[in-house]
Amino acid sequence: MEEIQVGSVFNLAFHLPNSQPHQVQTLAEVIYCQPLPSVWHTSTSFSTGMRYLKINERNRDSIIKFVCSEEIKKIRSCNKNFHSMVSS
Repeated sequence: MEEIQVGSVFNLAFHLPNSQPHQVQTLAEVIYCQPLPSVWHTSTSFSTGMRYLKINERNRDSIIKFVCSEEIKKIRSCNKNFHSMVSS
């Protein structure tokens, strides 16, 4: 993989696995691109942040719904693990 220049603009499309999956299409700008530690990878990989430049409200709401749902799952998992440690 190669580094993407900050400021580059892309037509971006991705799928959200919500209860009603659909494809999100938007225009996005790269706001950061940083190499990841090579310990975990055989080739150079990058963590890349994108800012959505043009996105409709339906797609924006779908992204928010997906992110919130994933965060709730993580919190519940942490709580379950914590409570099982406390009750042991």
